[in-house]
Amino acid sequence: RAMHSATVMTSGGLGPGDPPKTELVVFGGWAGGNNFLNDTWALDIDKLVWRVVLTRGPKPRPRAGHTAVCFGRQLVVFGGAGAANAYGELWVLDMDTRDWVEVRQRGDNPGPMSGHVAVARGRHMV
Repeated sequence: RAMHSATVMTSGGLGPGDPPKTELVVFGGWAGGNNFLNDTWALDIDKLVWRVVLTRGPKPRPRAGHTAVCFGRQLVVFGGAGAANAYGELWVLDMDTRDWVEVRQRGDNPGPMSGHVAVARGRHMV
């Protein structure tokens, strides 16, 4: 697997019965040739145990070279490319419900791209 995203997601820690949980969430990537991926994995940082995140409903097309950031328990994925095209799509995965939602963008956007970078800054993906 190459050209995937790997994003740290922290949640919990709100009280004695809610210890913080940190995961490394991996999405998509390229497995060689025309084999692009759209699976999601999560590594529990404390236990060092991987699990497949079984998502529901429509999900992003297989892609590599995309970016991903976390806002709370949501993984936000933008762009990337498959075998023939770059994508300008914006997708959100709710890690609690495991539902993907494609976000309909309004106004100007940077257009399809791959191999870019992004960070979460406040409530924005830049």
